[in-house]
Amino acid sequence: MDHKLIRGKPKWQTAPTLLVSPFYGRDEGTGNRSGFTDAFVECIKKCEYPQFFWEKLPLPGAGESILRFDHIQPIGNHYKTYEITQYRLGEDALSLIDEWLIWFIYGFIEEDGILKDVFECLRE
Repeated sequence: MDHKLIRGKPKWQTAPTLLVSPFYGRDEGTGNRSGFTDAFVECIKKCEYPQFFWEKLPLPGAGESILRFDHIQPIGNHYKTYEITQYRLGEDALSLIDEWLIWFIYGFIEEDGILKDVFECLRE
């Protein structure tokens, strides 16, 4: 970015951001923690809703989680706004997430993609 073009402008207009999609804990709790019901999680696991994605994150203490693609939002690209972990998706997993986003945003599933294979396995 040519910084001469943005000199004197508010940083919120030009500062780099990252798009993130939050995970929510699946467990139902007490008080303010509502979680997700078993029946609803089973529907998510069967890929019935494009905005939800089930995962079990390999982080200490993490159980089942639900990723919400309909909650994608920008955050500042600053080292204090996120934490880097050792968790990394492989190439196939990244391709699956890409196809899932296409399904969520555009409403179709690629004919020769991984997601179609996943659907066929889960919905048999």
